[in-house]
Amino acid sequence: MTPEAGDIDEVARIRERLECLAFERDALEACLTELNTKAPLEMCAFLSGVNERSLAAEKIALFRLLFRGRNSAYPKRWENTRTRSSG
Repeated sequence: MTPEAGDIDEVARIRERLECLAFERDALEACLTELNTKAPLEMCAFLSGVNERSLAAEKIALFRLLFRGRNSAYPKRWENTRTRSSG
């Protein structure tokens, strides 16, 4: 079975799009790395200004900064058949 001309064009378009996406991903990862290197400095400046008399919004912002979650981690449901517990 030989590929049709339309299929060959589609393959070329997909390969070209994948190259563009790879370039865009590399650029975004470079930006993310740059931002992550700045984050500790900003955190230190923010930490020095938050105390027990700070506004609730500032304390919440500090909490969210310190305990932000990973976007790549997801919860996994588990079940114990012996004790019939789950979570």
